[in-house]
Amino acid sequence: MNEVFKSVEILDESFLRTLNIVKVERNIFTINDGCPSDTIDLKCLNDFKFSGCNNEVNVEDDEEYHEYLKELKKLRQSKKKLRKELQYNVKYVVAKIYYPVYRPAIFKFDCSSVKLTYGKLLTLYTYAYQLMYKLEDDDVGELADHIPGMLNRCRSNGRFEIWGHDIYDLVYNTLSTLEYTNDTVICEFGVSS
Repeated sequence: MNEVFKSVEILDESFLRTLNIVKVERNIFTINDGCPSDTIDLKCLNDFKFSGCNNEVNVEDDEEYHEYLKELKKLRQSKKKLRKELQYNVKYVVAKIYYPVYRPAIFKFDCSSVKLTYGKLLTLYTYAYQLMYKLEDDDVGELADHIPGMLNRCRSNGRFEIWGHDIYDLVYNTLSTLEYTNDTVICEFGVSS
């Protein structure tokens, strides 16, 4: 049994309209914070692992060194934010995934037995992305083909109808929204390709 969440449900988008939002947080991260394809450990749900930042910098080049220091500062701010516990005590985490799909993927995790951090939210969201791609491929019975002459994934005909991108093409960007109800946080982390 998973030690972090008791269960995960796939929900219809209409579920979201039943929720009463009491607080919203936007753009909580300052840099790109990994990829939906990153390896995660759900047994302990460690905080999200960073890809890191550029460690090879020419200290003789003032402009390059200044950019490196700015990048490093943003990385430290994001790492600090990822370790921070949520200010609301929530039991459920809902992951909303709208890209790259024709039918939204909505996953609800029962996390009533753990204290959640922002990093754990991002890890659960990553797990939701991976689960979405797995379920899609299981529905279709095989991995999706690619558009001839392109690197883009063909539109699949599973429950989410994933199009255009394999999971390995995607990276998180700095766009994010967390919406809170009395016992739930609804997450949407932006991805780019």
